[in-house]
Formats: sequence, C-alpha cells, structure tokens
Amino acid sequence: HVLRRHLACRLPIEVWHFGPAELSPRMAELLRELEAQPVDANAAMRLQRPSLSHPWQLKPYAIKWSQFREVLYLDADQVPVRDPDEVFAWPQYLKSGAVFWPDIIDLRDDNPIWKICRLPPRRTVSIESGQLLIDKARHWESLDLALALNEEAQSLYRYIHGDKDTFLLGAMMSGTDYAMIPGRPRSDVPWCLYQSDFEGRVLFQHSRAEGDDVFEPGGRQRFGRKQPLGGEFGLLG
Repeated sequence: HVLRRHLACRLPIEVWHFGPAELSPRMAELLRELEAQPVDANAAMRLQRPSLSHPWQLKPYAIKWSQFREVLYLDADQVPVRDPDEVFAWPQYLKSGAVFWPDIIDLRDDNPIWKICRLPPRRTVSIESGQLLIDKARHWESLDLALALNEEAQSLYRYIHGDKDTFLLGAMMSGTDYAMIPGRPRSDVPWCLYQSDFEGRVLFQHSRAEGDDVFEPGGRQRFGRKQPLGGEFGLLG
C-alpha cells in the first residue's frame, strides 16, 4: 500500500508466501487490487522440492525463481520512504550487478563459517538481508550457493544469525563482484532502523515491531500506521 498509494511506485511486484497459513484469500485479493502478484511458494516448489520450511530460507529461492531478471528484494517489514525505482540505475549496481546493505554487527574472523565454506577467515561487515538488489543473470551461481547454505539452516544459522550472510558468503564463494552501501544502519526512533543509499540518504525503514508507524529521521511521522503482512516477501523488478 505504501509503495503504490504513497510513493506512486510502478515497479512490478511479487509477494511470496507459504500458502494460506500466511496469506488468506482476502489478503491475496487486496494485493491484486494493488497490482501485486501473490506467489505461493508451496506450489512453486512442487517440482524441485528444496529443503525449505522457514520464511528466511525462502529468500534466495524466491529471488531465483521470480519472473524478474533484476530484483529488489524487500522483507515484509522493510518499508521504503521514497520510490525505490532509482536503485536499478545506481552506477555501483550497474557495475557489479548486486548491492548489499550492512548490518550493525560484523562477521568475526574466528567464526566457524569460514572453514565450513572453505573461505579465508576475515573480519568483515555482516549484511542485513531485509533488502537485496541483484541482477540474477550475473549472480546466478552466488544465488545457487546462497540457496544451498539456507537448505542447511539447522546447522549453519547458529553461526550467521539466519539467512542474511548466506548471500554475502555465496558471492564470496563464487568470486562474484558486489557493492556494499558504506553507511551502517542507524536509528533515532525505538524499534526502527534506517538503511540508506550510497549518498547517505535514508531509503528504507526496518520496522522491528509489528504495527509500527513509518517515520522520517528525527522522529517525524511520514505515513500512518503500517499493518503487518506476516511472513510474506515482496519482490520488485
């Protein structure tokens, strides 16, 4: 609703979900009224049967098998504060084919994940995967590797705080180039993190509590109360 009504975003949208338990028929109808296409992951996975059961694990699969070549992936609790169409024209994206956003923590050099992935240990910025910008044609191998890592969630998530660094590790393992937003997420409102563009301007708000209002930096309310969508994921291309 924010994308279509408040920001006048015209990008095509897919909303991936794990069936009626997450997305009721009425919710699906409301999404179609906003020209957003619901995609039932259970139906999409019938032919390939990947080992996925948690919404976090679904992310790389949804990105890979969306109808779009170029994908801006957004978690359901990630709210743009302006039309995100601009990201597809960023020079950093056009050069590398992928943009990641940093998290507030790092991957340490003593983390066992480096040995598991057969990568040289290092301390590096951890990524926050509530938003991902990827050209699949240039990053297919890294997405394959990210998906494989997520299929091992039971043994790997304890080292990397869920799905988020599987995308970073997939890019490293495949030797694929990517760009990283230089500024860490920041906040001046409780339970809210802002993610920026390459120039430091706020682009996304990560709402860390259900039903939060949407704010601008400084605490001024930007939009009305946001109704949580549950575990669904939006894909823009």
